[in-house]
Amino acid sequence: MLGDVARYETPDDQTLVIVLKQKVAGFLDLMASLWGPKVINPSVLDEYAKDQAQEFLKTHAAGTGPYTLESFEQGTGYTLARNPNYWGEAPYFAKAEVSVQPDVSSQLLQLQRGDLDAIMHGFPLANLDSVEADDNLSVDTFD
Repeated sequence: MLGDVARYETPDDQTLVIVLKQKVAGFLDLMASLWGPKVINPSVLDEYAKDQAQEFLKTHAAGTGPYTLESFEQGTGYTLARNPNYWGEAPYFAKAEVSVQPDVSSQLLQLQRGDLDAIMHGFPLANLDSVEADDNLSVDTFD
């Protein structure tokens, strides 16, 4: 995801500039995705410098975004809570619960029941026709 990054700049305390080696159409989507790279508070990196905060970050977050990590259960999901110290406009939702379902077959069943809002990757193409035929679901594809 970061292979096309030439360098980073921090012209002030509130700004991070990422300079790319070339145009990358999906770069902003990668940065905004749940599994994409994250900007980490440098004080956390200093405090947990021994392993570059890797152990700490397995169960904690260290960003300055609109939400904080309230709880985390590996392989099951996590809960985000509105960050009272967020520098921008307060997010609409006070909490967001994100479930993790690693099994794609279970994801498909949950999607069809209405218990899951989206399948973001790894969708089985063999099931595409049945989902497209379901009036309660929609399929969006992106290059």
